[in-house]
Amino acid sequence: MTKQQNFTFIKTDKKLIKLDFDDILFIKGLGNYVEIFMKNNKKYVY
Repeated sequence: MTKQQNFTFIKTDKKLIKLDFDDILFIKGLGNYVEIFMKNNKKYVY
């Protein structure tokens, strides 16, 4: 049985950020990038 990860890491603004999937509200496409909107009102461009 494999354990499923409930998070991922993204590199944005030269920092590595851990994102829990449960904290993501939605993801919007921006051409070659995506904008990730979080429950804590933060957003990240990746």
